[in-house]
Amino acid sequence: MTEDAIVEKLRAALSDEVDSECKVVYVLAESRKLLESYPPEAPQFALKLYCHWALHVNLHNPRHTLPFLERVDEYVASVLARTSDIVKEHGMLREFVFLDTFRQQFKRFLQTYDLPTNVCDEDSRWHEFLKHYAGIIEDGSLSCQAKSDSLKRVSEVVFRKGRAATSGNHIPFDLSWTIVLLDGSLMTVDVKAVALPDGNRMISHVTRLNGPDVRIQSGGAVSRPPPTVVKDTWSKKMGHGTMTFTTTAMGEPVAAFNHEAKFEQPDRTQTRNGQSTDPLTREEVESRFADFVSELLDSQKG
Repeated sequence: MTEDAIVEKLRAALSDEVDSECKVVYVLAESRKLLESYPPEAPQFALKLYCHWALHVNLHNPRHTLPFLERVDEYVASVLARTSDIVKEHGMLREFVFLDTFRQQFKRFLQTYDLPTNVCDEDSRWHEFLKHYAGIIEDGSLSCQAKSDSLKRVSEVVFRKGRAATSGNHIPFDLSWTIVLLDGSLMTVDVKAVALPDGNRMISHVTRLNGPDVRIQSGGAVSRPPPTVVKDTWSKKMGHGTMTFTTTAMGEPVAAFNHEAKFEQPDRTQTRNGQSTDPLTREEVESRFADFVSELLDSQKG
């Protein structure tokens, strides 16, 4: 099919409401045809990922997947070394997975072909689109692979739809990555983004690691031994800055937990640290830094 023919099919579909699973699948299927046969110059990995997921087609072409997997490889290395860069991690998660990136790339893609962008421009239409997209991927997963010597730790990344999000979440469902390491271990990253009352977003992710005797099998992964939460990070808007809490497991096997509270403002950053021998809930971690939070709030009043 010619490029013009595909574009005109998309123009007709996008000129109307995209308000059913059938219509969402059709739009993404035609978009994928353009991406595959007549690709725009700018890379569109997030858009390609979501098109493939909706059509239940895995991504195994190194030309498309290798740059992404190389960044995941760096992420895994930093987590295992307990030297993670919070800002860099959040940047990777947002760039490749969060649905605002999907929305931005989809809009740029449509603009490239002079197609209607209403589905991306209007929040109500975009949320309707995502509601039906969630139904399409309900029971499916997406695998990303690439064979390359540049990958030192990662063999495959499998994306799955997590639980339906609670009211107020920025995206209508949680996202779960299963990162298959070259030694057979599994690292799971659960991601969510919640809209705060003041309009800001709280982004959080939990990383778990299973030993090399765990494999992805039909019907799901078998967990032996139980997964260890190697890192948990969450952020909150506070006054004129952002407070990020991080809990990191120390040692192998785990012997202790390091807890950090980092308050970031445009002109400075303040940090406090603590440790525990037992795992703590998020509420317990925050209570450990209650005095630090009080000091910061008092200083802002002045």
